[in-house]
Amino acid sequence: MYKKLKLFIFLVILISSCNTSNELKEYYSSGNLKRIDFVNSNNIDSTLIFYDEPYKTIKAKSVSRNGFEYFEEYYKNGKLFRKGKLSNSKQQYEKWYYYNPSGLLSDVREYMVIKGKSVLNQIWYLDRIGDTIKTRSDEFNHYGEEFKDRMTFQKQSHFIKFQIPKDTISMDEPFKAVIFHATPLSTYHNGFIKVYVDNENTPFNDDFSNDKNIDLREFNSLIQDTANQKWYPNDTINYPYISIFGQFFDSVGKKALCGYMSEVINDTLKTGEIKQSSINKIYFKLPVYVTN
Repeated sequence: MYKKLKLFIFLVILISSCNTSNELKEYYSSGNLKRIDFVNSNNIDSTLIFYDEPYKTIKAKSVSRNGFEYFEEYYKNGKLFRKGKLSNSKQQYEKWYYYNPSGLLSDVREYMVIKGKSVLNQIWYLDRIGDTIKTRSDEFNHYGEEFKDRMTFQKQSHFIKFQIPKDTISMDEPFKAVIFHATPLSTYHNGFIKVYVDNENTPFNDDFSNDKNIDLREFNSLIQDTANQKWYPNDTINYPYISIFGQFFDSVGKKALCGYMSEVINDTLKTGEIKQSSINKIYFKLPVYVTN
């Protein structure tokens, strides 16, 4: 009864939002209804997709708004499996929320379009009480037989955190931020981080595809940036994974400081030389508002 009521309410919302909508229906070879596309002004405005069974159990639904598609997918038991936003090229975008078959939030994934492709940028695995955990619990963070192929290659949480004193600044002061790499991969390999950011004169493209063609500012971790160690005197063990960075802006208005954190390890070559190798990147876009 609950699933039927949920479907009815969703259909009422869709139909009432499209004054001149038409329905396009598709069926499985079994004769069961497969999907309904709600067409408004020759564009698909919303879609309902059903499992191949006579009970019209919702498999997925989506609504198109402002150039994005808001998508939800469901287990056969009616519980939500995942929800998030698709770009106009049907790629996963921004934060997606994944749930286990019991309906509990399992993990949050952040996708960014990097060089034209949707990339898993960060992931937060959660435990039964909703706290972020660094390693994945196979028992809790699993999607059952229905969606077992959706498990990601990333077997542990992978994310960065920021400390930003002010996100509104005047032109005579710098925007400041501290980055903390919360889940480093190189703990036992003498790793450390570097942060690279753009500037107003040579900004990143939306998908960071011009990273080889612009002037980036480089900021070291506190293990090298000894001048800023005084701000975190009790966190010496984490110095390799903390970096303080900033930027001045030359004009007022809404801005974004874009960049990426690179986790680096030192490789010793046969010649005795040391080569720095990046083992992963996490991209970010930090909003800033600049006043006179």
